[in-house]
Amino acid sequence: MKPQTLSVSIMNVLEGKGLSMREMASVVGVHPSELSRIRSGSREWTTSQLIKIAEFLKMPLGALLLYAMREIEDRAALNDQFSRLLDELITEVRDALESLSPAA
Repeated sequence: MKPQTLSVSIMNVLEGKGLSMREMASVVGVHPSELSRIRSGSREWTTSQLIKIAEFLKMPLGALLLYAMREIEDRAALNDQFSRLLDELITEVRDALESLSPAA
């Protein structure tokens, strides 16, 4: 059975590499019990957490997302997740750029 969410796809990569969910939780900054909520789909990863996960898995973020795209059959759900992540990333970049701009 193929994963239906980005979170489950990430957990599959983690398990495939023989890595601990507890280790990943520590690196990402979430309590291990939070991973069950993430895995069930009741909570999603943030962009900054995905970047930390990719680093932990020693994968470029793009490769991790590409893996998920190949694994997940529900394209509408995947598009929603990617759209939310892209919006969040744009906001983070905009905020970072504004903080670097000199005051007018």
